[in-house]
Amino acid sequence: MTSSTILHLTTKPVWLAAVEKGFYTQSTLDQTLEEVGFIHASFPDQLTETARLHYSACLDELVLLEMNIETLSNFGLEVKLEESRNGQLFPHIYAAIPVQLIEKVTPYQI
Repeated sequence: MTSSTILHLTTKPVWLAAVEKGFYTQSTLDQTLEEVGFIHASFPDQLTETARLHYSACLDELVLLEMNIETLSNFGLEVKLEESRNGQLFPHIYAAIPVQLIEKVTPYQI
C-alpha cells in the first residue's frame, strides 16, 4: 500500500452486486451513496478502528476494497479529506466508483 491508498469495507454480497452493475455505490454498512452523498473510506492506519466500530456485529462475510486516490481523481471522481472521528481526516468519495478502479479486493476478518 502507498500513502495514496484508501480502503473501504463492505460485505461480499454487496461487492458481488456491484461487480454485476459495474459500479460500487454503498456508502456504509447500511446506507447507500444516494442516502449519504458520499462513500466512506479510511486510510490504512484508520481501518482497524473503523472495522471495530462499524462492522463488528456484521454477520456477512466482509471484503476490503483497496483504491488509490490519484487513480480515482484522474478518472474524474471527487475525493475529499474531511474531518470525522476524533478530528481525523477521512477520505470521502463523492461519486459511484467504477469497479475497474478498485485495485484489490481481499477477504477481511475483524
